[in-house]
Amino acid sequence: MSECPIETVYAEVNISNHMIAIKLANLGPADPREPHTAYWQAKQELWNVSEGVARTRLCMNCAHYNNTPEALQCIATGPGGQVKASELPVQPAWADIAGMPAAVCTQWHVTCSALRTCDTWEGVETEEDTDEVDSTSASPQPYMLEKVAETYKPTTGMASAARRALDWKKEGYAGGTRIGLTRANQLVKRENLTVSTVLRMHSFFSRHEVDKQAVGFSSGEEGFPSAGRVAWDLWGGDGGQAWARSKRDQIMRDRENT
Repeated sequence: MSECPIETVYAEVNISNHMIAIKLANLGPADPREPHTAYWQAKQELWNVSEGVARTRLCMNCAHYNNTPEALQCIATGPGGQVKASELPVQPAWADIAGMPAAVCTQWHVTCSALRTCDTWEGVETEEDTDEVDSTSASPQPYMLEKVAETYKPTTGMASAARRALDWKKEGYAGGTRIGLTRANQLVKRENLTVSTVLRMHSFFSRHEVDKQAVGFSSGEEGFPSAGRVAWDLWGGDGGQAWARSKRDQIMRDRENT
């Protein structure tokens, strides 16, 4: 149980994180078995796709949907995993979906139904794009139309890491994608970043932490810099990871208190 996600261990954490995701990312709908036309039309506008396509973007095919046997076991045995949708203090009341077991959302840290979705849905990674869904292809997310604040200005350390990775790319090293190159250029210029970008950075580092275990990630190892190291530094390196985590936590606290 100690290795289980905290949202499966503590019911109060799972409920609290649900309320944050509902508020910040429009997690829903309340009852996926109902039409909820307005909800899906909002997603259609948000993602700049047809309503039909929007309705296919569900938790079950999101990159953050963790339904591994280990995660399901944690849900089955943990008090947090036993929280029902109908127990959430929200109106309209959420429906429990029989026959559709929850999985763990690694972005919002909740147990999520396969049939719901949220504004920050991301497609499962492919070899063609292992960094991020291209945010330029979607309309601005309603809750992310915030001012570009000084609070979210990248550090000089992040800029240095990004510049190093861009130099590696010029030398012909593999790693990163078009999205990663775009992010690196933002960091090098120390452009103020939006909430949307901060959350995407946090998501990237959470998914790619495993790349640090590969040979060639660290200086002095054979194959350095590995493709994973190049991609990692394009997003600001270790400093970028710590910064994105800190800013995400700040964003969550600020939004929760508004």
